[in-house]
Amino acid sequence: MSYSVSLSAYVIRVKQKRSNNSLLLGQFDGVRNVRAIIKRYFEGIQRNRFVVDEVASKAVSVENIQEEGTLLRGVLRSSLYGYASNIIDINSGDISYSKKRRDADMIPFYWDFCLPERSNKGIMLVQSFGNMGIREQIRSHIETTFAAQFPEHILDIRPLVPENAVRKFFEDGEVHKLAFIRHTISSDYANQFLPGAGEREGEMELAFKPKDKYIFSHLEGLIRYFRGDCEIDEVFEFEGFEYDNIKAQIQVNGKIRTVSLSDPRKIASRFDVDRDLEKGLDGFPTFNSLKTVSRGIIVDLARSMEIML
Repeated sequence: MSYSVSLSAYVIRVKQKRSNNSLLLGQFDGVRNVRAIIKRYFEGIQRNRFVVDEVASKAVSVENIQEEGTLLRGVLRSSLYGYASNIIDINSGDISYSKKRRDADMIPFYWDFCLPERSNKGIMLVQSFGNMGIREQIRSHIETTFAAQFPEHILDIRPLVPENAVRKFFEDGEVHKLAFIRHTISSDYANQFLPGAGEREGEMELAFKPKDKYIFSHLEGLIRYFRGDCEIDEVFEFEGFEYDNIKAQIQVNGKIRTVSLSDPRKIASRFDVDRDLEKGLDGFPTFNSLKTVSRGIIVDLARSMEIML
């Protein structure tokens, strides 16, 4: 599969309505455990084999649910349906299959929760393929299901902002590379290859990977950006090169993490894990390799968030 695989991080809390105090995940109402409730949600889908959302034109199934201590993981398969198309063999161009409107191509997405009973916050990691993912789907469905069962409480799942996650990596980790990425090829550069080409779809990258890592040891400006104290162009400005995103390779606890540094006010901390995964014969990452990589990220995040596993 050519799509890059990433894991997006979210923080989970439970509160009483009309209160900002976060409750213990193991007994938010004095008795019930959030991890057990979320597990029952996924088990309900698994028992039914699949669930069809006619409004969103989506089909969903769940498999491989595992509980290990404070961790709960599994796979959610999801697909849009409602349109017909021909699936071709890319070598010959021959039609391999004619997809019907009620057919659904069930793509697997890994999910992982860390929900310690004695903590008032937990972690959710959800897998994406490029721009395809289940982040909003899984978040909204779990929150809605919880609200129906416990109307006096709120299950709050929101993006792990860099203040709590990526910012901590920059303070404690060692930055190996910064890459500034533009999602189009500007006409100035495209014309160098093909005169008169104009701006083209594609990607341009301006990367810095110094032998002496000391050049990256003082990135207070980037940390100020994560806090929302300034705009990104106030931190880095390159004449003739406008960029849409920044990716950083950071070594944390002996491991290299690639982190996409888009607008911290809009997205979750997103970890590019594609190179760390093993792919199966079907082209998708194997469950065990996702489990290993996810576990490492959860340990790092839990440490930075002061969550006892």
